[in-house]
Amino acid sequence: DTYAADTLMPDGKTLQLPSTHMLGQNFSKAFNVRYMNEDGSYTFGWQTCYGPAISRIYAALFSMHGDNKGLVYPFEMAPVQVIIIPIMKKDTEAEVRKKVEELKVKLSHLRVDADFSNNTPGFKFNKWELLGVPLRIEIGMRDIQKGAVVLARRDTGEKQEVKLDNLTETIMKEGHALTENLRKKADAWFSGLVHNADSDAELGKAIEKGGFVRVPFCSDGKEAEICAERMKEKHSVNIRGSRYGDTEKPKGKKCIGCGKPASIFLYAARQY
Repeated sequence: DTYAADTLMPDGKTLQLPSTHMLGQNFSKAFNVRYMNEDGSYTFGWQTCYGPAISRIYAALFSMHGDNKGLVYPFEMAPVQVIIIPIMKKDTEAEVRKKVEELKVKLSHLRVDADFSNNTPGFKFNKWELLGVPLRIEIGMRDIQKGAVVLARRDTGEKQEVKLDNLTETIMKEGHALTENLRKKADAWFSGLVHNADSDAELGKAIEKGGFVRVPFCSDGKEAEICAERMKEKHSVNIRGSRYGDTEKPKGKKCIGCGKPASIFLYAARQY
């Protein structure tokens, strides 16, 4: 048995993320891997394996949440969660720099960086938006005098003035709100790409919209491989499997591959 987390990419094709496999005793028998039971007898071990697919997860994350400005990281996953952009003039540089260093210490429980390069503020804004940093702090002499900073969100571009006394609390609130906003947008998009089809012809039409197509199938065992191959040859789709936790059974439906009574709903999608 295999359990996997499939996701969708922006072009409507599916990408398999983490997966776990029940290997049974196939390898333990081949390599004579045994253990002693309570009664002193030996038996071959049962094995599983798990592929975390870290690089694929990040590839999917970049593709799903990114925009025309660059990457957009969820707050919790960002290498740099907050970037501080000092707005400095020659006569205020020392004081602004000192305040920025104080802010870095104050926010040291987060992944924070500051851009003291000689580039313009606009260049710095674009650079760190390209890199997907969730939150940006802008601070200049006038902000220091007001005891505040300007906080900008990467996902919406919204800016707000935040008093220094409330900065940590506001960063955490806006960071989590950013992540939730990304999740809701992705979930809504994903839900719109899950279709249903009860026949071969309906599958052919639905798959052109991209995403997953839920179809009635005769089985999810070896005997259904020929049906899956027929669908692959005809529509360039792969039968991905059943949805975990979905116990609904087809009633009065026929397998789209062979026409036999359907016993399970499986999902079809195009993959890379």
